[in-house]
Amino acid sequence: MKIVLTGGTFCKSYCPHQGSMIFDRDKVWEAFSDIVKFVRLINKPKIVVWDLVDSREMKTSDREDLYCFCESLNDDNIVIVHGTDMMEHTVEYFSKKDLSKTFVFTGSWIPLVHDKSDAMFNLGYAMACANYKKK
Repeated sequence: MKIVLTGGTFCKSYCPHQGSMIFDRDKVWEAFSDIVKFVRLINKPKIVVWDLVDSREMKTSDREDLYCFCESLNDDNIVIVHGTDMMEHTVEYFSKKDLSKTFVFTGSWIPLVHDKSDAMFNLGYAMACANYKKK
């Protein structure tokens, strides 16, 4: 299984200097690395970063790039961490393709790096769905 990070709230953290939510690749990578160490799966998922973008800024060309990137991955079960604001547009885009893999999309309302985030549960459920589909 591969987990593809595309950004969204899931991958953001608060920057007190800017007073806003930002993408901090180091924090995101550390948080996801901790999850992979923690999960009790025989085959640990591999994490890859496509890009970290706000889904509201994604265009059709970005969706095509993401689709091609995911299709090029050497795995048949892919969890895509995506912004929830425009996730349905990317799912719709993927659904019109002749899919050769299983794609499970997930996102969150609260960033993974924050306490009481829904991100960990959402990611776990998406991984379970991708694993279930594999069988």
